[in-house]
Amino acid sequence: MPAPMKDRDNVPVSIHEEMIARHYARDPDTREVVGDPTIGIMHDAMQAARIATEKAKRIAAAVMANEMVTVPARHREVKDKGWRAVEPGLRQLDAARAAAVKEIDRLEALTSAPPRPTTPVDLMLASEVRARIASMTDKQRAAALAAAVADDTVVAAVLNAPAMLSGITAEAMEMLRHRWRSERHGPDVDRMQRLGRAVEDIDRAGQLVVRFYTGLSSSEIVERAEASERAVADALRA
Repeated sequence: MPAPMKDRDNVPVSIHEEMIARHYARDPDTREVVGDPTIGIMHDAMQAARIATEKAKRIAAAVMANEMVTVPARHREVKDKGWRAVEPGLRQLDAARAAAVKEIDRLEALTSAPPRPTTPVDLMLASEVRARIASMTDKQRAAALAAAVADDTVVAAVLNAPAMLSGITAEAMEMLRHRWRSERHGPDVDRMQRLGRAVEDIDRAGQLVVRFYTGLSSSEIVERAEASERAVADALRA
């Protein structure tokens, strides 16, 4: 049977806005925090989740100390009121996570490849580039793709068409994309990584909020008392 939370138990340190604040970028010269609206949303959500969890703890402590009602009634009240306290915070965490994932997806699409060729001349050149790469040996092709990172014309021709047209594997194409993205969009790559780590912190916090809330009361005590209550009601109707 899970024991009710004791007053000395604290809200987990991972449910804290500083867990998100650490993912802000810093100016390399001044070391000052660089604003980021998406991380700001996540920071505020984590703060809301912490405050909600602390409120649930206070509610639990007050209710469990009320000796005017039975122990099962206290657990049921903590279960109900505790959930009303933490649920808005959990919803805010979910919304912040969705905003971060959307931004990561946007950055991935933005940095996935150079712009597609559009003019007839550029389309013909891209076709010739793919044909030339496809005609190479594996060793020549690997060397050509390694050097291609510096040439957006070649990279665009390869990345904006199926891998088979260039005679490379899907894995080789993704390696080229990764190298090009890292060299041409370093700050965006860094931001995507920081946002990804912040999403992990949001996910962990959400799980901890639920676990902490669950530990505030005993479902077993509530269920046993409710079963007894139903048994009495059934007996009276008989």
